[in-house]
Amino acid sequence: MSSISSQSGKTAPRLLLDLVRYDPRRSVRGHNILTDPPPQFEENRVPPSTIAKGSCRHTLMIKNTQSLTPPLDSRPDNTTIYKVASFCQDCRCHVDLVVDFRNDPWKAGPCPNEDFPLHHLLHVPQHAQDRTVMSEPLSPDGETLEHAFRCSAPSCPAYVTIRLRPPRLRPEHIKLLTDKTLLQARLDAAISADPSREGLRLASPSEALSILRRFILDSLDPKSGRVKFPARNKRFITAFGTDCDELLDGLGFSYTGSENKGGEGAWNLPRPDVSPDPLNKNAHQLLLEDVVEELLVLAWQRTEAEKQGIATLIYQPVPAMRDFERSLGSIGYDQAPSARRNVDLTKEEHPYYASLGAVGDFSDALLGFAYDRQAECDPINVPYYFEALQDLAQGRQSEMLQTKVATIASQGQLSRKYIARAYSYFGFDPKHAGAITDDIIVSQFQSRLPDVGPSQAEEMREVLRTLGRSRKSRVLEQTASNMIETYSHALAWLGAEEYTEDEFIIAMFTIKVDEDSNNVTIGRQALSIIADARRSEHLHSFLVSGQPPQARMERKEALRMFGQDEDAKIDLDNLETYYQLYRDDPSVNKGDFERAYACLKNESHARRDSMMNVETSKSPPGESPVGLISNGATCYLNSLLQYYFSIKPLRGLVLDWEAHEAPMTQGTTMREGEVISADQIRSAQKFTGRLQELFKSMITEPRNTVTPHEDIAFLTFLKHDALVRPANESTAVEQANLTNAAHDPEAEPLVDSLSAGSNSASQVVVQDNMTLREAAEKAARQQQDVTEAMTSIINQLRYAIETDSDDSGGQQDVAIKNLFYLKLIQLTGKNPPQEQFVTDLKVHLTTEPTSIQAALDEHFDAQKVEYEGHKLTQWLSIESLPPVLQIHIVRESLKGKIEHHIPLQMELYMDRYMDPVDPELLELKKQRWQRKKALDVLQKRKDEIFNVASEVGGMNMAENIKGLVEWLKEAREGFGHSEHATPGITDELLTRLSQEAARLESAITQLEAEHVRIKQAMDTQFDHLTAIRYRLHAVFFHRGGMRGGHYWICIHDHRRNIWRKYNDDKVSLISQEDVFKEDPVDKGKATPMFLAYVAADRLDELVEPLHREPVEPVDTRAQDAVRDEVANQMQWGDGRADEAWAPTETTFLEPTNGWDDDRVDDAAAGTW
Repeated sequence: MSSISSQSGKTAPRLLLDLVRYDPRRSVRGHNILTDPPPQFEENRVPPSTIAKGSCRHTLMIKNTQSLTPPLDSRPDNTTIYKVASFCQDCRCHVDLVVDFRNDPWKAGPCPNEDFPLHHLLHVPQHAQDRTVMSEPLSPDGETLEHAFRCSAPSCPAYVTIRLRPPRLRPEHIKLLTDKTLLQARLDAAISADPSREGLRLASPSEALSILRRFILDSLDPKSGRVKFPARNKRFITAFGTDCDELLDGLGFSYTGSENKGGEGAWNLPRPDVSPDPLNKNAHQLLLEDVVEELLVLAWQRTEAEKQGIATLIYQPVPAMRDFERSLGSIGYDQAPSARRNVDLTKEEHPYYASLGAVGDFSDALLGFAYDRQAECDPINVPYYFEALQDLAQGRQSEMLQTKVATIASQGQLSRKYIARAYSYFGFDPKHAGAITDDIIVSQFQSRLPDVGPSQAEEMREVLRTLGRSRKSRVLEQTASNMIETYSHALAWLGAEEYTEDEFIIAMFTIKVDEDSNNVTIGRQALSIIADARRSEHLHSFLVSGQPPQARMERKEALRMFGQDEDAKIDLDNLETYYQLYRDDPSVNKGDFERAYACLKNESHARRDSMMNVETSKSPPGESPVGLISNGATCYLNSLLQYYFSIKPLRGLVLDWEAHEAPMTQGTTMREGEVISADQIRSAQKFTGRLQELFKSMITEPRNTVTPHEDIAFLTFLKHDALVRPANESTAVEQANLTNAAHDPEAEPLVDSLSAGSNSASQVVVQDNMTLREAAEKAARQQQDVTEAMTSIINQLRYAIETDSDDSGGQQDVAIKNLFYLKLIQLTGKNPPQEQFVTDLKVHLTTEPTSIQAALDEHFDAQKVEYEGHKLTQWLSIESLPPVLQIHIVRESLKGKIEHHIPLQMELYMDRYMDPVDPELLELKKQRWQRKKALDVLQKRKDEIFNVASEVGGMNMAENIKGLVEWLKEAREGFGHSEHATPGITDELLTRLSQEAARLESAITQLEAEHVRIKQAMDTQFDHLTAIRYRLHAVFFHRGGMRGGHYWICIHDHRRNIWRKYNDDKVSLISQEDVFKEDPVDKGKATPMFLAYVAADRLDELVEPLHREPVEPVDTRAQDAVRDEVANQMQWGDGRADEAWAPTETTFLEPTNGWDDDRVDDAAAGTW
């Protein structure tokens, strides 16, 4: 089943209200009020502002020459298009609104109509020009923005496009025309050039603006007889002189005559191709018309004294809002009785109105309509819209809306908080509900069900029913009821598809039953439904006899299906990964693949069960690191623990952490700018204690495997914001049952709360029988991202260990920070540098870099940013480097995991990225940025030449033209060279086409040669900077997709110059070639995800992967001999020695209050 299609929209009045508030120059970072849904309102939080301080609230006036407005009393049809062109009096931006009804002839019921009183508009993000359209003349730094929307009504074809252009006249242009000092200088220059000339006088700013406007109006009027004017014209030379030439050239004026523009030459007026059609105006005409509007409003804003005597300065603007409303069919919409018609733009309405896509003066009926449209188009957020409607109904005291709210509630609509708890119960982030399919939820439910008791199983089913109701999913509700009614649900329960053959349906049923015997009844129900739907005698026979009609696949054949040798031992984690990757591959025989999977999975389970207590490595004790046995899907955590153990200073700090233990305080404490609760510190210290035990075991364990304590995984992902303090001294925990929560909107979260019932610094505030612990442990056993686990572990260690001292930046230096944190500086050249501390550098693969060093080069490259209306160059530098440098290779994308192979490097040089105190280094960086810009220009030119490559067999334009020439020659030869038969195919045409192909080929060759030259210069310009050298220490690998897979780590032992692969409980040698090479598989590649480099001059001090001091187990036979000897000697006494020593029937019964687990040390020594 695919994910839910869900998108928020807005009614036409809301769109117009947002439009007049939308100022692209000063928008709130990360939010576009026009296209993005408003932030969801939280009752206990101040709503974030969606309008940036200082943004313009547009006063839009219509531009009639560019508008095509609706005739009075007209109704749109499938041939209708409207355009309203407007201009803001305040900020001088240009706003066009186009409403096109011509896109879909099958939709013949445009809004408004009886069922849809208003357009409900959805943003179209895939609109071809949804961002930047073009750079306009006179405003090279300003970009035209274009956003598109479509009406959500099923019968309405309306497609709305909004275009916003910045002012055509830049500030420097306006200064040229209005600066009185410049105008006086022009007068002085004119008098100096010809002292005897009479009639020269100072031009006012209003006159300069009006004169230029008059010239442009003449150029736009085809009937005007003026085409030019003398360059020595008195009014012109005093208003514009010779320093406005660039402005005039940009507008299309041209000069003819003597080189001295103040001489006898003339200025020609612009001559655009003028069209009266508002929909068919060229860029030059639009530019001139826009400048006319700007000049008029600029002149009108001058003082009254200046404007006197200027006959052409008449300004009678017409507001555009009414034409906007008419074009969108929202004029005269139904309003609340108490609402005023003009919305006060300076007053913030309640955020719920924006969330519903409505405005505050809507009538109750329109507000209900807005809810209905949002609920239909954005089902994922219906609980939030329901809360909004409920709150507004109460605030308005509207009987109509309150009745609607009660009706919706009676239909099973649930609150947002309640549903969020349901998603969290299964480990899902409610924010990602739209991407979570029913199949994923069912799979999560079924994977957890076998591990819980009857009472918790019923709780899980109730949570699943909640999600089923909220998503309107019959599949989820039936699964929760342990009932299957439909064919599709039966297939989904088995994990099968419609094309899965009958024998493999049986194999999947067998696997389900083997995993949990409680699945027999519902499984047979699923088989029966599938058998009936397919009329399958095969399945009916199995239901009757219980025997599969075909023998299971042989192991040898199953291994062949997975591309393995006959003697291969299949790892269960890799088997699951390959199964997920290949099950939907159309080239794979589905039936054979399912049988092979069932065979190998049963074998892997059996082998893993039989080897739980058997050593997995033959290496002698002390000659190889220990492996870590996985607690479920904790391969990511095992890899991380091996990595941290290999970092010598960190390992030493953990082994001796009590000497640095942070003191416990009541309430909260400040640590490195963070507010940390006492509960967090207790949990962190518990975690650090468990990690200490593990590290000790990894050193002293005589066997070759160790099982990490389950607390490590549990505490790694313990959500501290779930911790609460008791209202009294009692340590009782009140569980929050989901069923009760359905009737109590203020119920606690699904997981149990925690109490701070112990004063012990090392005891976590959680008891073993609490639901929170069980839920956290299960979350830890599910697949997690290694970087998330890394962040959590580092934070745990920081909280548990005392800090040292403050530095100048307000941060606190701790041993952990000194090991992993690097300090970055963000510079823009004008603003003060911004500092930030990070634990890793993130490199992205969207450009497919050729090496790690190249990826870092791109990360630290300069980029253009806009700040306060100016474009600045921004770049990152490193102020300080840690001894352990971590690099995160980001492989996430909207299309899934990026499997691009990036070659690893044993050594990295970081000199080039340091803060450029040295002017030479800064100059080198600037050279690289200039070269990169030159490469971009070359690439754009190459793209132009290759722009048909994707359409014509990968050929470039030169190859296309060559092919065309050959085709034309063959066509002409087919007609016997008769020019009458092929009148258009002349020798001249063929020659010109061949010459053009040759020219393009030459251009391509030159471009590629220049590209190679610049690239080589970029790749070598830092080669001499080798002082700061790092060596590769560890590589985290991942095989699988975005939603799951398997992690392992390879660590370099520099003392022995060998690599080891740590794959959970298996530790083996691996060659450097195998570490560095690209995985040859086509799908589900093993890819590096995270790298660790260490300072090359401190290797011995920083890393030591192999650190073993095995302690042999005590010889129990010697103990038995001693004990027997003592017993024999005591028999010479009163004969009661055996009675005193021998255990009775009740000696080892568990105490009434249970064992005191906190007194037990799980370390390998086995002491109390």
